[in-house]
Amino acid sequence: SFRAPSIENINYSLTGNILPEKTEVAEAEFGYTLTRKMILTANLFDITTKDPIIYYGISDEEQGYGEAEATGSRGVEVDYRFKDTWGFVNVNYAFYTAQGKYRLETYEVPDVPSFHLAFPAHKINLNANYKITKDLSVNPSVWFRGKRYGYDSYDDSTGEYLIKEFEPSLFFNMFVHYERKNFHAGIGVYNLLNQEMMLIQPYNSYHAPLPGPSREIVVKLGYNFNFKKKEK
Repeated sequence: SFRAPSIENINYSLTGNILPEKTEVAEAEFGYTLTRKMILTANLFDITTKDPIIYYGISDEEQGYGEAEATGSRGVEVDYRFKDTWGFVNVNYAFYTAQGKYRLETYEVPDVPSFHLAFPAHKINLNANYKITKDLSVNPSVWFRGKRYGYDSYDDSTGEYLIKEFEPSLFFNMFVHYERKNFHAGIGVYNLLNQEMMLIQPYNSYHAPLPGPSREIVVKLGYNFNFKKKEK
């Protein structure tokens, strides 16, 4: 596949000329039906992007888009699904590494060749639904992100922006839903544990990571009006 440069990429090009980036993907997926209610799948992938269009923040005055030789990653994703009359459980795990791929100074983490800036190597997601009654159900979800790296501060003595290791994070959400005939209502809490969510830039943006949303409570009420179409 390929991606052509946008007008913005061309206008802010450091060289005045940008070629399309080309991506080669090798992928294999395997699945097995464990029982009538359970299925397990695994996906192996290897991605290489040549002439990637990337943002360069060389200095406060010199910033723009340019090309690099290549970049990429490889990894595996595993997905488990279980469904029954009482509800369902979905769990997936993803792992990626940049080890053995082309390294770009813009995205790389010094002395940690398996990581790209801002991206965790390990991710786990869990989503479930349990029917307490025919009308009432609860939907918990959990997602885990492994450690990440990103630019965090500026060293006045050396004039360099420093990269920090961010601890793994665990987020828990809960939503309760009630539905009877045309009426439905729900209440949910996102980021129930009020964990710190940091939005890390995958390059040197000359500022620290931005804070993400904290705990959030959502209430939903709804009613469906089933208007019948008038017959002629």
